[in-house]
Parts: sequence; C-alpha cells; structure tokens
Amino acid sequence: MFNCLAIDIGAGSGRIMRCTVSDAGKVDLTEISRFPNNCREVDGALRWDIGALVADIKAGLAKGAAEMKPDAVAVDTWGVDYLFLDKDGNRLADPVCYRDPRQLRSAGNGELIRNHAGETVCDVVGDEHEMLRFRGVIRVCLTLRIELEKRVDVHDLNARQTLETLFAELLHELLAPLRQAAHPTRNEDRNLRLLRREGA
Repeated sequence: MFNCLAIDIGAGSGRIMRCTVSDAGKVDLTEISRFPNNCREVDGALRWDIGALVADIKAGLAKGAAEMKPDAVAVDTWGVDYLFLDKDGNRLADPVCYRDPRQLRSAGNGELIRNHAGETVCDVVGDEHEMLRFRGVIRVCLTLRIELEKRVDVHDLNARQTLETLFAELLHELLAPLRQAAHPTRNEDRNLRLLRREGA
C-alpha cells in the first residue's frame, strides 16, 4: 500500500488530500482540510497572503500525518506568481497577484515597460502574437518595479531618477535573451558575420 498527502492550491482555496493506493491498484481520496487562498491590497498592490497560506498548509499536513504516516508529499498549484528573496533567502514581500490591475494591463500589451534605449517588450519581440510567449518576463519586470517603487520616497526626485535608471538597465539585461529568442535568425546571421570577420 502507498500513502501520500497531496497539497492542492487553487486561485480561491486550497486543500490537503490523503491519497491511498492499495496493492491491487485501487485509489482512495479523502479530504483532510480545506482553507481559503485570498489576495488583499498591501502597499498599493494586490498580494497573496503567503503567511496564512503556509500556516494552513502546515496545519493540514500535520493533521494528515497524525492520521497516517505518508510515504510521499505532492504539490499541485497554478504557479504564475512569484516573490523576491533577499541574499539570506528571506521573503522581501508577499507576491503581487496576477489579478493586480497593473499586472493585467502590462501583460496585455507590454507597453508600460521600457529600457534605457526606450524599447518596450513589444518593440523587441515585434509581433503581438509572440507577446504571449513572453508574458512571464513582462510580469517579472512589472512586479520588480512595484517592489522598487514601494521603497522610494515619491517626493525624492533624485531617488526616483536612480530607480528609473536602475530599472532601465536591469530591463535591458532581461530583454537580451528575449531579443535572441524572438529573432534567432537575425542573431545567428550577426554571429556568423562576426566569425567571418574574425577569421579574415
């Protein structure tokens, strides 16, 4: 017999399930606990309540383990959001939810984010349909901007200018692999020309 505890996280709630597979291959599922998974506005952004989510997961796992020693623990979640950690691995802030209005606007057109050359993600990709492939990059950029803006005094013009410069330089680095992925032939031709020039 195989026993497993499964963590299932959805957009509105989560649950802990016990899965038992008999030697004959019969699967039995039992719900151990269910809990809300809510987002709320913090620091001007819609954020997931990670502290509550982790606490509910731990409580459900403890309850399940008390009833049955698991052979494994599995996790299933729709992982579209992320959080930033400091150098010691500590959480800087709860992650911005994909439902945040700014996230929705930027993921739709990619025009809200520019690097120091004035390029947007749309400029680099060059195709509206190709944008769908790079929505993750756009959202990482915007989430980082939200976190950086939270730490800057809105009345300090020098600090805001430093933020703009830092963000533009960082975005330039992020767009480099994006440019390569969007235009592989153009980059391959350029590399070939460089090789020929060096060979000459």
